[in-house]
Amino acid sequence: MNTAQPIIRKHYINLSTGGHEWQIHYRDTSGSPQNTRPIILLHPSPLSSAFMEPLLQLLAPSTRAIAWDTPGYGLSDSLPAYQGGSPIMWMHSPNLLMHLSFNSR
Repeated sequence: MNTAQPIIRKHYINLSTGGHEWQIHYRDTSGSPQNTRPIILLHPSPLSSAFMEPLLQLLAPSTRAIAWDTPGYGLSDSLPAYQGGSPIMWMHSPNLLMHLSFNSR
């Protein structure tokens, strides 16, 4: 019986907003089957992706799962100063998806 825990790797994405450099941190079950559609997990505020570790462990054997730290939480940098309009956090969600190179099938 194999009792080894699935490997969950930590990664960062470098972003720039209005000359302000910052990073988004995420956890990825990178050893999971890569031919499945990934699941993106969002932690409740004010927690971090560490809250999702038990769920990542459960999903890892069969599904690629990614849990990201929303800006200002966990290991992600805080957002640049908010200037009104759409929340900057959601403006950068596509950057996470593009960085991970998701393909629609």
